[in-house]
Amino acid sequence: MDRHVAERLIEDIKVLAEGFNRLSQTSMSIGDEDERRAFRKALGECMADVLKKLERPVVVQFPDLET
Repeated sequence: MDRHVAERLIEDIKVLAEGFNRLSQTSMSIGDEDERRAFRKALGECMADVLKKLERPVVVQFPDLET
């Protein structure tokens, strides 16, 4: 992939991360502790997948783009 595309991908991944952060903040309002814990666990797994599956291949080629 060329650098321009890599930079755009990283910027879009940052937008996804902002959405994940908003979900994390909102999830703290889930009253039931078990539901809150389950939601946050699933959210954490999704966040890890984004970094591993989307960001990692880009930064392997362009290490300076790592966030």
